[in-house]
Amino acid sequence: MTTNTKWRLVASILFCLLFLAACDDNNQPRDTGPNASLSDHELLTKAVGDMKALKSYHFDVSGTFPSAASTTPSDAHIFGDMQTDDKGSRIRADVGSSTVTSDVTPDPALASTLAGVDVILANDNWYESYDSGNTWTSIHLDTPAYLFIAGFSMLWDTRYFSGYPTTGDYMIQHSTFRDSNSTLENIDGVMTRHIVAEPNQTSDLVNFDSSTIILENAKTLSLWVSTDITPTIRQMAVDGIANLSSDGASEPGSATVTLKENGQPSDKPYHITWKWSRFDEDFGIINSPPSEKISTPQP
Repeated sequence: MTTNTKWRLVASILFCLLFLAACDDNNQPRDTGPNASLSDHELLTKAVGDMKALKSYHFDVSGTFPSAASTTPSDAHIFGDMQTDDKGSRIRADVGSSTVTSDVTPDPALASTLAGVDVILANDNWYESYDSGNTWTSIHLDTPAYLFIAGFSMLWDTRYFSGYPTTGDYMIQHSTFRDSNSTLENIDGVMTRHIVAEPNQTSDLVNFDSSTIILENAKTLSLWVSTDITPTIRQMAVDGIANLSSDGASEPGSATVTLKENGQPSDKPYHITWKWSRFDEDFGIINSPPSEKISTPQP
């Protein structure tokens, strides 16, 4: 046996031993992270604190969103690079991609508002562009685009909540978690604990904000939490049913959908997935748009 062959054999044996060490008796992945001994509740609590302490992160949100206009879930994609200091942030949102089929009537107000909007957040100002950055509007955090984009993407950003729970806090606080139901899954190369909870459909869901829109009629809230030295939430998903009453009218407070099935409205599942990555990465200085390209709406 040649020396090279011996080394390859030794390397193969070591790899197998390392693989077996990382698996339990049923050959399932074993949680070996520094925080593996924490319960699901303890791990999630620590991860939420770490998410809120981030200086920067990349986020990606996609799926079929229950519409704030209570007409039709709209297929959407929002992504961006966020920096919580004074370096600025950039966001892009698109509504109405290929998963909106011919039997679904899209929400025209939402689609026309968000079909291709770029956002720059700089010096505590929010700028929107609907023409790929040729012109920008400086707004006062009250446009439909802001309410939709910020609500679904800035779940852990404490800057705009004045000490109150963030949207992410609210979602977790209004869900029921049960330890011992979690599993281990690899998310983008990171071993995570997959924790599943049931959102509580209670009278507490009364404020019409992003967390209400997300959790209303939600069936499951899933989170993938790393167990490394600084636990973070790498992925989150909400699954639910947007529904109508039997006569086609909206149920009070519900996110509803109008589907044409034999001329009758019906329910439709919705699914939203969030992903976070590139934690505390420097995205550089993101400046406000040039002044000659900015307009300010009249009150």
